[in-house]
Amino acid sequence: MLLMAERTHVHKLNSALEKYRYFTERFPEALQLVSQRHIAAFLHIRPETLSRLRTRRVVEC
Repeated sequence: MLLMAERTHVHKLNSALEKYRYFTERFPEALQLVSQRHIAAFLHIRPETLSRLRTRRVVEC
């Protein structure tokens, strides 16, 4: 039940960037284990958007 409430909260976040930040903080190990297509589907964003966010984040680090 708590996971469902948490997932609903994620989808209410305003931007794709906020959703991706939340995901990377909450599930860092999943970034290596789950395909990008599935992560994008979980976050309700397009795979292309996720790719741009990942690229931007690598450049920032």
